[in-house]
Amino acid sequence: MKFIANHITLFLFLGLLTWSPNVFSQGSNQLTFEEFITIVKENHPMSHISTLKGNEGEYLIKEAKGGFDPKLNGNLNQKYFDNKNYYSHLHAGLKIPTWFGITVQAGYNENSGVRLNPEDYTSNTGLWNAGLSIQLGNGLLIDERRAELRQAEIYANSTQLERDLMLNQFLLDASVSYYDWFKAHNYHSIYKEAVANANERFENVKGLSEFGDKPSIDTLKALIFLQERQLNLEKTRLELANKRALLEVFLWQDGFIPLELDTNVHPSNYEEFVASIPPLISPAALDSISTNHPEFLISQNKVAISKIDYRLKREQLKPNIELKYNALSTNENQTPFANYSMNNYNWGATISYPIFTRKERAKVKLTALK
Repeated sequence: MKFIANHITLFLFLGLLTWSPNVFSQGSNQLTFEEFITIVKENHPMSHISTLKGNEGEYLIKEAKGGFDPKLNGNLNQKYFDNKNYYSHLHAGLKIPTWFGITVQAGYNENSGVRLNPEDYTSNTGLWNAGLSIQLGNGLLIDERRAELRQAEIYANSTQLERDLMLNQFLLDASVSYYDWFKAHNYHSIYKEAVANANERFENVKGLSEFGDKPSIDTLKALIFLQERQLNLEKTRLELANKRALLEVFLWQDGFIPLELDTNVHPSNYEEFVASIPPLISPAALDSISTNHPEFLISQNKVAISKIDYRLKREQLKPNIELKYNALSTNENQTPFANYSMNNYNWGATISYPIFTRKERAKVKLTALK
């Protein structure tokens, strides 16, 4: 066991020696703003999340449309007692809800037994039915299925707008991070040149001082000036390292693997960076913000969703009236409705209405306040 443990330790040690973080570098040692934004859009986890956010609305619509899916139903109930088949109820059916509040239905029934309720009797070949049910009061103009679908369609539009907002804010943060790195890199380059110039000045003043052309105090001043530049250079080097680290937050591979920026990689030069900045927004575009900005449109969508909810709550103030009609036919010769007659049918009507409608009226008021 000790031998195995020693080998495992050795493998782990070798793995740590050979492991290195993923490093991002360019063949030209330059990472332009366009290249950076492209990498961020294609690989950062937030870009993948924004894509998932856009897909959310699509599945909400699909879920709402499921309320209009045809449904198969069936049941079988039997009772056996004292060696007798008291009853056997077999039912199979299909219901197809429609957008207009009408439900198309069809089914098959076969009932038998020595103690069967006479009204449930069917022939040995069973009984087919096909017909409609319709809501004439509450649910005629709008019901929960239609309201959910309309709201899902509006919400899907809002998720796309939220995705745009999320992506815009994320790209803004990435752009600011690149600009900070660009600024820190240029400050560092300026102070490197400043240190070189200050060092050259110091050497010149020192040489002149040795030959007696300059007083010694000038050499001290030149040295202090050089040291100040060197101190500022160290500050810019630290600032550049910090800004590079913040930039690396946006560098990923395939949305899962974080990358580190090679120290040799530098941003665009000043002219290229300025050329990559998009033009300022025109006054006409600013005027369109009040009608086209995603946050404004999201607010409008919230109002539209509330209006649908308000309409649904008002619909519930109407009485519940449901009419059903089914044509009936025997299953002779295994041919449904071969011997159909208009005299064979069943129908029904149900009605209900709360006398005070306090619950319904309260819901309408609450929705109106919202």
